[in-house]
Amino acid sequence: MLLEFARLVERCGRRPGKRQVWTRASRRSLRRLDLRFGETAMFPIQRVPGNVPTRSWGSAYRDLVWALGMSDDFTLDFEGQATRAFANLDAVLAAAGADRTRLLSVQVYLHDVNACKPAFDEMWAAWIGGDPQNWPMRSCVQVAFAGGNKIELIVVAARREAAAPTA
Repeated sequence: MLLEFARLVERCGRRPGKRQVWTRASRRSLRRLDLRFGETAMFPIQRVPGNVPTRSWGSAYRDLVWALGMSDDFTLDFEGQATRAFANLDAVLAAAGADRTRLLSVQVYLHDVNACKPAFDEMWAAWIGGDPQNWPMRSCVQVAFAGGNKIELIVVAARREAAAPTA
């Protein structure tokens, strides 16, 4: 594989008057992908079904996962919905090959920031853990939800292993 990488660099490297057509790729990526010069591969998109038709709770492409954590029971109070949102987010991340230690960014949407953020911050600290290496970038905003929803978590995470391409 490294020999093929060297040939690819040699064929597509910077030469006067030639456009560079290869992109940066790590040895690890090349080992995983096993691509030959001139071939193309299609990476699969993995989807984690939601509880409403036409919507997914998560999608994964290559090394990244986009996921939604929200309650599946809008009759619960805020703490109950937040607990369900964290549990559902854990399940979606696991289904897509990630977990909370692999989070890159989190956007938190609350129905009432002033009333709910202190309780949410306590629940967040217990859920995310004390290791700063696992703390993602996080923002928290207030939104107007419909239908009794009180919280949503939108996350981007890195997979433990990337999906392999299909021919």
